[in-house]
Parts: sequence; structure tokens; C-alpha cells
Amino acid sequence: MRATAPFPPREKAGFYTLIQEAPEAERRLRAAAAAEFDEFLVLRFTATNAPPYPFHWVDYHETRLDYAAILSRISARYQQRF
Repeated sequence: MRATAPFPPREKAGFYTLIQEAPEAERRLRAAAAAEFDEFLVLRFTATNAPPYPFHWVDYHETRLDYAAILSRISARYQQRF
């Protein structure tokens, strides 16, 4: 397969698609990595590797709220420390 060709859908080869694997991957990230950081945010989105490379947030409103909340907490902690 050429490097410029899009990847074939994985479900045709008997595997889960990435969107099907996402919940388990997120669970494992939260279990293994989240405790190592002051803040941990999973940015949920869908995209393809085929032109024109469409991208969109799974839940744009929730992402904005979560990101804003993390920025507020980080800013408050920064102000307390310095």
C-alpha cells in the first residue's frame, strides 16, 4: 500500500474500527495516566486520513466546557502559587 493511500476500513479485516476502540482506549488512559497529571482531558473527535481530511468534535459544547473548566482551574492554581 502506498503511504499516500488512505487506510482501508479495519472492520473489513475482522478488527474493530478506531471509533469502536475509543471507549476502551479512553478507559485505559484514565486508569493508567490520569493520576500522573494535575489535569487530564480527553479530546473526543472524529477524523479521516483521506482528503479533504474532515474533522469534527464528538460533542463540541462539552469539549468547550471541559477545556474552559480546566483552564480556569490551572489559572487559579497558578495565581495561588505565584
